[in-house]
Amino acid sequence: MTTPRTGFKSKLLAAFLALVGGIVGVHHWYLQRSYAWLITATAALLVAFTVWAELWWDSVAFWLLGLFFAAGAVEAVCLCLIKDSRFDAWYNAHSTRRNASGTVTVLLAILATLLGTMISLGWLAHVVFRVYHHMGWLEGLNY
Repeated sequence: MTTPRTGFKSKLLAAFLALVGGIVGVHHWYLQRSYAWLITATAALLVAFTVWAELWWDSVAFWLLGLFFAAGAVEAVCLCLIKDSRFDAWYNAHSTRRNASGTVTVLLAILATLLGTMISLGWLAHVVFRVYHHMGWLEGLNY
């Protein structure tokens, strides 16, 4: 069962929130999605496990948070590129106002793509390095 959405929802603001706060699901709360609490609770647990870890940068919880950031960046791009009419049909059905995308929305999509790619590739490289290190495949290398 979905909850009725009220008020006008800005596509640009939703995309911006997905980019900067997607790691904890801020955009889900803004868009009044029914499962927003689950994403926020999961991210909070991962942050707690990261803080309690002996080496925070080497904990599995920290690297799972990277997936949450990547998901937020991908959703930011998707929200920027979705047709205004479709976004309004989903989130602004009861509002008389409508979204009108422009240059700022395209620039935000480009920024989200760049940041998401950089963070995701750095995350992936570090995960591969840690796996190779723990498996002993890097023994004897000076790094």
